[in-house]
Amino acid sequence: MHLGQGRFVTAAHVVDGVPARLRGCAPGVATPRVAFAGSTGPARLLRAGRGDVAPVVGLRYLGGRDLALLQGGPRADPGATVCDAEAIAGQAVVVATPWRSLRARVLGGIQETPPAYGGYAEIGIRLEPGESGAGVFDAVRGCLVGVVSHREDATPERTRVVLAGALRAFLAE
Repeated sequence: MHLGQGRFVTAAHVVDGVPARLRGCAPGVATPRVAFAGSTGPARLLRAGRGDVAPVVGLRYLGGRDLALLQGGPRADPGATVCDAEAIAGQAVVVATPWRSLRARVLGGIQETPPAYGGYAEIGIRLEPGESGAGVFDAVRGCLVGVVSHREDATPERTRVVLAGALRAFLAE
């Protein structure tokens, strides 16, 4: 998701190699690339949330920050603005993936255990592998309410979204 000034945010697990550890593989990380305004080019990873693999639970990120900040692409284009409030149950949102745009509703929030792993909003939509890092926008105001993180295998029709507050804190670091 383009934030302006050539900065992009995506899900950390897309670029940090932690999912490879979950599968028991070596975490080889390729040079990230961004696609924007009809072109694709290399990007530099500025920072990423801290992820780890826990037995039984799987992949998780401290503070619910499955986020990575990249630099690359055009610097002049305006970018998305992060909402100043958290998503609430019933809120209409638009999910913008690289392949499609979908309307959904926020189902509510969910807290990770232990609490150090933060919380997420859940939306009632099934997103597919490769759609992680998509922007989730308030359908009325157009601001960014979060970034697609993951879905649980047991409930694939629900997708978890990094909260706007976690995104704002991550960008302020």
